[in-house]
Amino acid sequence: MNMVVIAILAAIVLAVVVLALSGILPFMQRDASAGITAELRDLLLARAEGRIDAEAFERSQAALHARLIEPPKGAAPGLRKHLYWAVPALIAALAGAIYGSLEPPEGGSAPAPAASSTRSPAPPQNAQSNSGGDLNTMVKRLADKMAKDPGNGEGWLLLARTYGELHQFREAADAYARADALLKPDAALLADWADAYVMARDRKWDGKARGIVKKALAADAGHLKSLALAGSEAFDRADYKAAIEYWKRMKTRAPADSMDAKLAETNIAEATAMMKGGKKPEAPSRQGAPATAEGIAGTVVLDPKLKSQVAATDTVFVVARAPDGKGFPLAVKRFAASELPASFQLADGDAMMPGQTLSRFGEALISARVSKAGSATPQPGDITSESLRATVGAAGIRLELRTRL
Repeated sequence: MNMVVIAILAAIVLAVVVLALSGILPFMQRDASAGITAELRDLLLARAEGRIDAEAFERSQAALHARLIEPPKGAAPGLRKHLYWAVPALIAALAGAIYGSLEPPEGGSAPAPAASSTRSPAPPQNAQSNSGGDLNTMVKRLADKMAKDPGNGEGWLLLARTYGELHQFREAADAYARADALLKPDAALLADWADAYVMARDRKWDGKARGIVKKALAADAGHLKSLALAGSEAFDRADYKAAIEYWKRMKTRAPADSMDAKLAETNIAEATAMMKGGKKPEAPSRQGAPATAEGIAGTVVLDPKLKSQVAATDTVFVVARAPDGKGFPLAVKRFAASELPASFQLADGDAMMPGQTLSRFGEALISARVSKAGSATPQPGDITSESLRATVGAAGIRLELRTRL
């Protein structure tokens, strides 16, 4: 699933929370809103995977939005009017806030259908520029709400995922622990908890992390992320045979030619090499690293003909993706447009998820985009580069921002 779809989905979830916190949608009605959110998620997945066309997507989406903004019984007569502007404005603002550190799909291409068909009228400029601050305020309010309602497992889960999107891994891990204690065992929750816990410890595994993953696999023995993490944990303690077994199970259950299947293949090959006497790679630093045999380096430049159309305060994203262009970014950098032309270095230390590093894939698609809103969601007027295939270790990549969306 591409990042545009993920950003929209995350924004929808957070929009529901903001409505709840503001009193527009009573928090006690979270079951109904959660159901609509799940339907929106499934609809977005169907469109992203091409199982429905744009027309069917728009019809279904409109129906779900109508249900989302339907005022609860006993609400004030003016509630519907407020929801009509609140939902699209929050979705637009929060999508950029959550994934402001990420990149949309391959540069130079048109916006993904799911993004274009769900785009709402843009909120006022100050709403975009302050979206990060608003999100932090919202997270604090949600945390305060949970302190007063500690028995709400769904609330803790949503708070945990929000912390995770903001890369506040320690807080995310704590919130996942609270959610797990209140909700029935769920492999996805447990895998995300283990992921956040390990990231908070600078990618170092311990007995607690192993226990969480074991519990996740007990809940669902075929859960892909849980199998990936179990393999990473075994590899970390040099139990390469166990790592290979987990990743073989992951490959068997993953769709053919998917990023998960390819990641499993790469990991199996690395673990096999280690069993034959290879050298174990050092754990990457979260502070980033120079482009070496495990990184990719290059320069981002702006087409001179477009210079007048880019402000110094615009944001430039550089992203590395898996060779098939799918799934979560492998590494991301961002900087101000005032720095153009700018050099960049992407390395294993910039990995967005444990185990999904540049060195394990061997090559990646590299692209750049400049955004006025600082958002991962493509907007008309954004300028992109082509997506270039680069081998890990390359140091002369040139990304030219020259195509307007």
